[in-house]
Amino acid sequence: MYEKILDIAEQLFMTQGYQATSTRQITELLGVTQPTIYYHFKKKEDIYYAVMLRLSKDIEQNLTKIVCDSTPDLERKLITMVEFLKKKHPFNFFVMMHDVQHSLPKEMTTKLYQLFSNSYSSFAHQIR
Repeated sequence: MYEKILDIAEQLFMTQGYQATSTRQITELLGVTQPTIYYHFKKKEDIYYAVMLRLSKDIEQNLTKIVCDSTPDLERKLITMVEFLKKKHPFNFFVMMHDVQHSLPKEMTTKLYQLFSNSYSSFAHQIR
């Protein structure tokens, strides 16, 4: 159930944003009750963090795979990377950052920025 919650939550967060997504929407799409979600997560921001953690790992792995692929040229690699990121972040990235800055507590915002920073810097080291 944990992964199913994350699947639905990711879909909603990435298309609607954090602010516009409710735990009620998640439960309705899953066909479960609110207590089912709260058994796994204390609050909505914990779901969001778990989604972002899983997403950042996936992005890092896939971008690394694209960079290490010896077949395409640099232009093709960059296009493939942009297409992949667009698929993973269909929601406006700037709106997502606004949601994070203005809708989450300071400690969660810090935690998310640290997650993004670690994930992308880890990827950047692999490019070199």
